[in-house]
Amino acid sequence: LPSLLGIIVITLMVSLVSGSYPAFFLSSFSPVQILRGTFIKDKRGLHLRTFLVAFQFIVTITLVISTLIVFRQVHFLKNKNLGFNKDNVLAVHISKKDKNIKSQYDSLKSELLKNPDILGVTSTSNLPYRNKAAKKLPVGEPEEGKFIQLNFMRVDHDFINTLDAEMIQGRFFSKQMSSDINSFVINQAAVQDLGIKDPVGKTIPWIRGRKYTVIGVIKNFHFQSLHSKIEPLVLYLQTQGNIDHILIKIQQDNTPKAINFIKNTFREFSPERPLNYFFIDQDIDRMYRTENTFMQIFGYFTFLAIFIAFLGLFGLSAFNIQRKTKEISVRKVLGASEFNIVTLLSKNLIKLTLVANFFAWPISFFVMRRWLAQFAYRINMSFFDFLGSSGLAFIIAFITLGTLALRAAKADPVDNLKYE
Repeated sequence: LPSLLGIIVITLMVSLVSGSYPAFFLSSFSPVQILRGTFIKDKRGLHLRTFLVAFQFIVTITLVISTLIVFRQVHFLKNKNLGFNKDNVLAVHISKKDKNIKSQYDSLKSELLKNPDILGVTSTSNLPYRNKAAKKLPVGEPEEGKFIQLNFMRVDHDFINTLDAEMIQGRFFSKQMSSDINSFVINQAAVQDLGIKDPVGKTIPWIRGRKYTVIGVIKNFHFQSLHSKIEPLVLYLQTQGNIDHILIKIQQDNTPKAINFIKNTFREFSPERPLNYFFIDQDIDRMYRTENTFMQIFGYFTFLAIFIAFLGLFGLSAFNIQRKTKEISVRKVLGASEFNIVTLLSKNLIKLTLVANFFAWPISFFVMRRWLAQFAYRINMSFFDFLGSSGLAFIIAFITLGTLALRAAKADPVDNLKYE
């Protein structure tokens, strides 16, 4: 909200400044000058008009570059490989009041898996991309007083198969191994931060002095948003009555049919509780709602800035060409070609656009570098982001001025010189 209000205030200020200058400038002319047409020869304010148009181009190029980088970052956030499969995975939130579901989870899971359109079912304490559960664990010698923050998540045996996660070392939890109730599966970040070599078989102290044996290492996956780097994580088995989410992987071709089956199955186990479900890929998109809104606002203001810059450039070009009408006519009489005249009129435009790029590039770079710094995982700004945006500015400028310059070059010099 503060960013949106800031943009609105800046827009109003720019609009006020841009609109007030022409009003004061035009009001300074006397009626006699206007009726005679001599006010065009007056060079007062020419440099200020050029500055305002250059400022508009600086703002426009900065916004175009920024919008392109924001769009690429948002696309990156939505499409980055998170280390697990998020497609067609339905999540069901289990509240504390869903006691029937919690106590009969194994039976519910068996019923769901009878449907061929359901490819996997697992339960977790937290969503695998929104996990915030963590505790500090002492590492090294006690006298050193060092601690490491370990994130943790309770899962069942089918977590890795349902989400297509990948094991790096050892194995995942197995129903055939009753000892796994006292075991950990840790991620690569935990191995690194704990400083354990060959972690499989090593023990890690946990709550109330209990020790858990590491049975495997899972490949790093993003269990938090991409604003944060992947931190140490431990997975351990949860009991049947301690379930917060159920994840169900569905056959893509029969999604509506599978959802109806899931609803009916849950209704059999908990008829009084409505089914609270959502698809995790859509929920992940909602995690970046702020970035999406930011991108849309930037897009709207970029379009507005391009339109205003076009109008400003059109007015300045028309004014300059009108001032040089007789010079153009004399040059044509002396044999200048249309190409020579268009080139002559375009020199100042090229300088103006280059100056605008000179200021817009560093402004865009520093602003976007600061914005991207909030993401632990982000795109790299590319030279083509800047070059492409500047190319768009040049195209707008040449189309605007080229049309006016070509029309002036084609005009009959006799019409402009017969009164001299």
